[in-house]
Amino acid sequence: MDGIAGVRVVAIYRDPRAASYSALRRNFDDDLRRLAVVHAEHLTLLAAQLRCIGADRYRLINYERMCLDPQLELPPVADFCGLSMDELNRFFEHEKFDPASNEKWIERTTEAERKFLNRYFDERRVRQWELVASELKPLAKRMTA
Repeated sequence: MDGIAGVRVVAIYRDPRAASYSALRRNFDDDLRRLAVVHAEHLTLLAAQLRCIGADRYRLINYERMCLDPQLELPPVADFCGLSMDELNRFFEHEKFDPASNEKWIERTTEAERKFLNRYFDERRVRQWELVASELKPLAKRMTA
């Protein structure tokens, strides 16, 4: 990143349980456990990459919060990227933010699958993603509920 002046990264992360189910639903794989492992690996790589580029060059965005209230979550992104909110709104004008989509994994998985996802993405595992761990703390609490 040092060779590319001015590069800024916006990283959007999602509850890994919801992301794992979404990938299953979209037929990325037919095994929920494999998909959970892949999502854990992705969060590990994301945390490592962000650590390497430095806090001043990235912003973390929680997908669930963005879906719930894009007008609250997006202004800091616009500011960070040097965009006006009008520009960002034009970019997202056709995007349908649906907060209910984040709960599909709860509604459409079996009890055994939900238990697996909650156990796999437990508080201990979430802690390993240092940089995103503070952002995932509320998620970790929901995971054990």
